[in-house]
Amino acid sequence: MSAVVMDTRAISATLRRNVEQDMLAFSRQYNQTPGLVIIGFGEDRSTIDIVRIVGKSAPKVGLRVTSHLLASNIKASELRRQIEQLNNDPTIHAISLQLPLPRHLDVEEVASYMVLSRLRRQSIKEQANMRIMEFI
Repeated sequence: MSAVVMDTRAISATLRRNVEQDMLAFSRQYNQTPGLVIIGFGEDRSTIDIVRIVGKSAPKVGLRVTSHLLASNIKASELRRQIEQLNNDPTIHAISLQLPLPRHLDVEEVASYMVLSRLRRQSIKEQANMRIMEFI
């Protein structure tokens, strides 16, 4: 099998343009900037990195990103309350739940707190791990 040389800069630029066009179309159709919330737990380094990278890249494509870094010992009931508030916020259009969850939380249960109409129609585990990374 021969090696395939990929121009990742060109691929990235194409993805970025596509996402930017989608965000612009959304903004025009709904007269608002699309909003994403990233939910992470504790001091998980990968979540902190994702928040930083997405936070830096998102404005370039017309996406508003906020993060909720929650304590790793958060109770399921408190997490549910916070997600329900996000579900009811008209400026939030997507929720990215970062895995892994703290051990005492069940991914299926937590993902069920999210309003499915706001998420892609995927399996619950895929919804829980949904990440908007295409534009990075």
